[in-house]
Amino acid sequence: KGKQFIVPVKLQRDQLLPVPDMTRELTTLFTGRRRFDLDSVASTNAYLGDLLRRESLPEGALVCTTVQPEGRGQQGTRWLSAPGKNLLASFYFRPDFLPLSEVFRLNEIFSLAVSDTVASFITDEVQIKWPNDIYVNGEKVAGLLIENTIQGSRIGASILGVGLNVNETMFPAELPNPVSLAVLTRHQHEIESVVIELCNHLEHRYLQLKQGKTESLRQEFIARQYRRGVWALFSDSNGTFRARFKDITPEGRLCLEHEDGSVVKYDLKSIRYVLDC
Repeated sequence: KGKQFIVPVKLQRDQLLPVPDMTRELTTLFTGRRRFDLDSVASTNAYLGDLLRRESLPEGALVCTTVQPEGRGQQGTRWLSAPGKNLLASFYFRPDFLPLSEVFRLNEIFSLAVSDTVASFITDEVQIKWPNDIYVNGEKVAGLLIENTIQGSRIGASILGVGLNVNETMFPAELPNPVSLAVLTRHQHEIESVVIELCNHLEHRYLQLKQGKTESLRQEFIARQYRRGVWALFSDSNGTFRARFKDITPEGRLCLEHEDGSVVKYDLKSIRYVLDC
């Protein structure tokens, strides 16, 4: 008898296999336990902020939507998403144990939690592009928007907005380098599974911070940095230059080593990554 060969099926970017995973179990104490599911809302962050001004919500409260026409990203950018294709959510935390001087620790743990979530569905390496975008193979799969309310010298409330590309395969032309879990795995995914996984990872990282594991969290955050140790192109007000990631200060400034050996610290609005594509 002749040998039998299995010929792999090559899928196009917009051709997906059926959903492979069942809905996962919510294991949290409080994150995602109080939940608001909306068919459509202009912005989940704004909606959750309005709720907090009107009523007392438990820590970990979650707002999810399938459509968000006014979703926001960092520095006033828009988060574009096809209806019903992706995870669009906001979470409420009350990190009043954290001094105002350590506010960047929230960027660290929230970015770690979202990257943990993405990593639980794929085999590729997941990286964090400073300060809090999530990348896989040089493409953006998720973005975070963190809005904090200050009370004296403490952080009274923190609203975390997350946009995570789940089942989208056709992206607007103005997005330079998007990708989704579906594109990476060639499978559709239950968005509810991704929401539950995110809740679990957020609470885990948040409790680590609350327990004072700040140094190990910081080291993990730095170890996952996009372009870490690689010479790459950046741009600032003086133009484009080559540099490589060196460090991130506790206050959240990006430290880049230039080709002349100098190390320069950059704030968020003063530096831009020049994308490979």
